[in-house]
Amino acid sequence: MDQGTYQLKIEISQPVKVNIGKLGVHQFQPGVYIYTGRASRGLAKRLLRHQRKNKSARWHIDYLTNQPAAKVTEISIVNDNPEMECAVNQSTIAKNNIVVPVKGFGSTDCAAGCPAHLVRVDG
Repeated sequence: MDQGTYQLKIEISQPVKVNIGKLGVHQFQPGVYIYTGRASRGLAKRLLRHQRKNKSARWHIDYLTNQPAAKVTEISIVNDNPEMECAVNQSTIAKNNIVVPVKGFGSTDCAAGCPAHLVRVDG
């Protein structure tokens, strides 16, 4: 399987301000965040990349995962269909205690109208 939809569980240990390219500077509070992404090819390499620090910022998530206070603590490959990214994300957003911290984060090319592909689990 070299493609699919995945989710990253990211734990932020302390408040951090992050400049997210065109989205600007945003403050992230300590807590647990879930990022939903996809890879049409190179899924294994993409997931390894997300765990590295000091990588060039290609996607919004890179700006966050490069931060010392942010750690990818869990990776879930949800399915082998990258086209399911928005459905998986919308299912995550529909759950209780979910907050969208930055509108448009990871979803600038989203055709399904997702408010963001990064959410914080609140509480």
